[in-house]
Amino acid sequence: MRLISKSLLAVYVVALGFRVFTPRTEILPGTDKYTFGKSSTVHNVFYYEGSTQWLGNFVMLMPLALFITVIFPKMKSQYALAICLVASIVIESIQFFIPGRVSDWKDVLANTLGAALTIRVVKFLRTRR
Repeated sequence: MRLISKSLLAVYVVALGFRVFTPRTEILPGTDKYTFGKSSTVHNVFYYEGSTQWLGNFVMLMPLALFITVIFPKMKSQYALAICLVASIVIESIQFFIPGRVSDWKDVLANTLGAALTIRVVKFLRTRR
């Protein structure tokens, strides 16, 4: 089970890195040229806006929290949450320097709340056994 979890964690980290560390580009209407940042007319379907963005940030680190609690079952919840918090801060800090990306403390909050919920659910399910 741990080997599968470690493999899935590796796939998740690669996908997460691709998702959060690539510049946000959009194609200019009527051309095949790219622009960085938010275009007023064309939105890449890979990105989301508004309340969907908050929900996306909320669930973004849930798999990380799940994998940490499965791979390291004896780790204290506070340490798992601290790892997710640091990961979120690192992601937002790096995004500050990537074209088309925005760094926001609310994203850190949403990421951490999603991870905390996942850790609590896993802990609750373990105590029910």
